Amino acid sequence: MELRKASPQQGLENKQQESDFERRFISQPVEYRTVDGSDMGEVFGYALKWDVEYEMGGFTEKIARGALDKADLTDVRILQDHLSHLILGRTKSKTATVGTDEVGMWYRSSLPNSPNGQNMRESLIRGDVDQSSWGFQIRRDETGRRIGDKWEIRDGKEYRTIHDISIVFDASPVTFPANPDTSAAKRSRDEFFAEKRDDMADGEEPGDAEMVAPMQAETGNENKVPAWEIAWMFETVSDCTEMGNRVIQSMNNLMSSYQYYAEDQTDKSAIFAALSEQCKAAKSSMVALIDGHIDALKELNASENRTEQNSTEQINTFNPEKLQMELELLEAEIRAKNLNYEICN
Repeated sequence: MELRKASPQQGLENKQQESDFERRFISQPVEYRTVDGSDMGEVFGYALKWDVEYEMGGFTEKIARGALDKADLTDVRILQDHLSHLILGRTKSKTATVGTDEVGMWYRSSLPNSPNGQNMRESLIRGDVDQSSWGFQIRRDETGRRIGDKWEIRDGKEYRTIHDISIVFDASPVTFPANPDTSAAKRSRDEFFAEKRDDMADGEEPGDAEMVAPMQAETGNENKVPAWEIAWMFETVSDCTEMGNRVIQSMNNLMSSYQYYAEDQTDKSAIFAALSEQCKAAKSSMVALIDGHIDALKELNASENRTEQNSTEQINTFNPEKLQMELELLEAEIRAKNLNYEICN
């Protein structure tokens, strides 16, 4: 596979898009290999496999074959357990190599003659390391729009296919893989669904044929809100509710501090008393906002779990994923009630 060097402009874009960084891991044996003329040997493993679907918590994801065809692989670090100070090799310094084959992306690094290199060598020989992790970023176009992945709705579930990765940052043999950071993926999903919503609002047909068929099948009526948009709205409203709860918790902390200083009877007491009142008013407004969002969550959840009357039986579209939504809704409401209704008089 040809390695393409990133231009200075690409390097700048990479720094500007640090929020797009994503990490995934794979449970796949990591090998220790002897090397002629070397006492230390090398580590070899796969960081990813093509076209294998993984449950990411809320959506299913796979890396399409060819997703790395245009990726920048010129400076990939091979790290021990994600730790930058425990570097085993680096493609830039020619102490490591990465490439692709029919299985996926592999990495190979000569082990350094250092304490961490010796520890890794011993762990590999003993079979203590059997997973790998890697960090990457999907491609954006010149306008900043993400173009490296595609989202679909199939049978009411969200599926993400990553087909164009712009850069790979590292590949790491690990004992405890980091939890996948899906925040960038969720932002990509929000952008994708928002574009679909805007296209429909403008009277345009969505460009993705695979997206159209499930939408038509699920709605059956162009006047109904598509199921994929309800799911997107549900996620957005849930996030807003959680952020609102954090704001209210901050208001609680601030009011506690301000009231303490207001009671000191100093020349600054009036200032802190006024700030406390402002926080109280802001918190009351947030309470109303949270209540409105909880009602919206309930309504959206009811729409997702609607029942239809058949001539002979009642069909309920409720399923385990929707049950999880109900539980998360309940947790959100409990958090809201605990935080929101202890407003200081």
